[in-house]
Amino acid sequence: MPIIDAERVEVEVDAALVAFVAALPEALRAALAEGLAGARGEGLADARGEGLAEGHPELRTALGAALAVAEAAWPEVRVDRGGFAAALARRLPAGQPVLAGLASLDVAGLYLAHACVLGDAKAQARFDACCVADLDAALHTVGVPDGQIAEAKQRVRHKLLVAGADGPPRLASYAGRGDLRGFVRVVAVREGVDLRRQGTRRAAHEVPTGDDELERATVGEDPELLMIKDGHRAALREAFAAALA
Repeated sequence: MPIIDAERVEVEVDAALVAFVAALPEALRAALAEGLAGARGEGLADARGEGLAEGHPELRTALGAALAVAEAAWPEVRVDRGGFAAALARRLPAGQPVLAGLASLDVAGLYLAHACVLGDAKAQARFDACCVADLDAALHTVGVPDGQIAEAKQRVRHKLLVAGADGPPRLASYAGRGDLRGFVRVVAVREGVDLRRQGTRRAAHEVPTGDDELERATVGEDPELLMIKDGHRAALREAFAAALA
């Protein structure tokens, strides 16, 4: 186990608290400032200054505990504490006090998701083992056959972990309001349904294999071509066979 430098941890938690407060949505930051101003009997402008983070020791304690829980859940994964604290602040639910909102988040799931989005290989390996490997039952529920389970899982990995032209990986949208595994299962079910629909569409557009059906599918109902076909059936069949060989 790594040796914990308690003093360094304290310094990093202080820095993480500053990052957390700076990243809060304006309404939540204003609420913190108003509470601090009332407690100190000072103006709101003063409470909004650099001392805002220092004026909430209970928030520092709660954030330090959240960071400890997140890091303990994935001991082989490490990300910058300040960056993760800012990510937590941006995901706090509106309309709740900051402390209550922080307590409502799945901080362990958010930590793993945050590390995955940053491209951490160890985090992505843990994500695959903990959240993707056991999706078989969920995929079977929506009718994905055994032969397509691996493909469906790969689609889930790609959607959640790979950035697209329109933005970051889908995993970046995980808000931490519920269990991370549940979030992944929802994505998997949608991918499974899409996979089934694509298979149905492909089956509906398959070219018939019988001689007459194959010729009609290619020639259509054009009277002139049908007349030629009637007169030269054997030659046409040879041509079709050669084209498909």
